[in-house]
Amino acid sequence: MEEKTVNIFEYADFRQYLREFYQKEKSQNRKFSHRYINQKVGASSSGWFSDLIKARNKLSPVYFSKLCNVLGLSHREIEYFEALVAYDEAVTLDDKNRYFEKILSFKEVSAELIGKDKFEFYSKWYYSAIRELLFFYNFQGNYKELARKLNPSIPTSEAKKTVETLKRLGLIKKNSQGCLRPTSEIIKKDSSFKSLGLANLLASQMTLGTEALKRFDKEKRDVSSMTISYSEKAFADVKEELKRVKKKLLTIANKDTTPSKVYQFNMQMFPITKDD
Repeated sequence: MEEKTVNIFEYADFRQYLREFYQKEKSQNRKFSHRYINQKVGASSSGWFSDLIKARNKLSPVYFSKLCNVLGLSHREIEYFEALVAYDEAVTLDDKNRYFEKILSFKEVSAELIGKDKFEFYSKWYYSAIRELLFFYNFQGNYKELARKLNPSIPTSEAKKTVETLKRLGLIKKNSQGCLRPTSEIIKKDSSFKSLGLANLLASQMTLGTEALKRFDKEKRDVSSMTISYSEKAFADVKEELKRVKKKLLTIANKDTTPSKVYQFNMQMFPITKDD
């Protein structure tokens, strides 16, 4: 059996795979070209493959099977390729998660490529909440108590799982007194699926914000909204101003030497009208 020039299971982005497959094949066979691929799949446009790898068009089902033949993919590889394409083209968060789970099901794919631990950190709101809590809470192994410290509380098993994940990622470690404390390490957003992880985290945090309206008296929360008209330039100026606000909030937190509670800060701003 001929050895694969490029292993598809080493890719989390189908377009990156196509680019590198093409470059490898081209280096070994001068006749292998965009035109050759276009002819093999029956594309009417001379720029079809170029547009595909540059994300200027989608991979239509009409061309999918023929492109797989050009790539020389096995049945298993076709299934993985199909999952990558479906994930890329999914619009809703539910669909993105569904196809991500499908990608996770392929044992041929390394955990490092997927960034599974990092993805898990973003999957639940309480991962970051517990890490922040450990800046001042002297946790020494009582997971039941740790779970109850959160509001809303979480199952004891989830508190234990969170601590184990944070330790595995190097985000917390024991100090000289035997208490777990956050390290200076940060989660680097280098996973191929970072946008999905962040989207899931934001969704769970916004749900908390909605529930906070019912769970807390107004003296214990600050939730407000504004409906304003902006030009594109003014909107860009607002985003820059919000960046400065967030930096100021972090500065205040860093100067606070006696924290006693963890807060979730959400700011939401998005258009609710369509362009002309």
